[in-house]
Amino acid sequence: MASAGRSKRSTPRWPGQATRTVAKSWAGETDVTGRDLVLAPGVLNWPDVIIQVDTPGQFVLYYPAQRIGAGRDRRSGGIAQVVGNARADLLAELETARFTAELAARIGCTPGTVSYHLSALHRARLVTKVRDGRYVLYQRTAHAAGLLEEARG
Repeated sequence: MASAGRSKRSTPRWPGQATRTVAKSWAGETDVTGRDLVLAPGVLNWPDVIIQVDTPGQFVLYYPAQRIGAGRDRRSGGIAQVVGNARADLLAELETARFTAELAARIGCTPGTVSYHLSALHRARLVTKVRDGRYVLYQRTAHAAGLLEEARG
């Protein structure tokens, strides 16, 4: 007899093949049988698809988000809702090339925190970096500038 108030969880099934293929630049197979699939839009991986399989019981497929900052409520900072306030602030400050310490002072974060966020933005191809002696200068890319402009629009 089933417990009162408890419903049975239905498991969705994909018709046809039991195998799905994602085209990636590397070859490999991962058995995800019995794991939950989480679909997550992402701006930091744009335009790539990323697959995360290291979480027990699930796997995550990050796909490129579309129309970043194109929501109706533009007062809420559009892009900040996707990349977070610190990264949105960094992108806004990087119209001209700046050092990590200068950025930290400008946005009120520690240099370590700024470095962490800049690394993620660089991997996402939203900022460029150029070594200048012992220091690294960061600047936003044209793509990042376009995202900011669209978010402000």
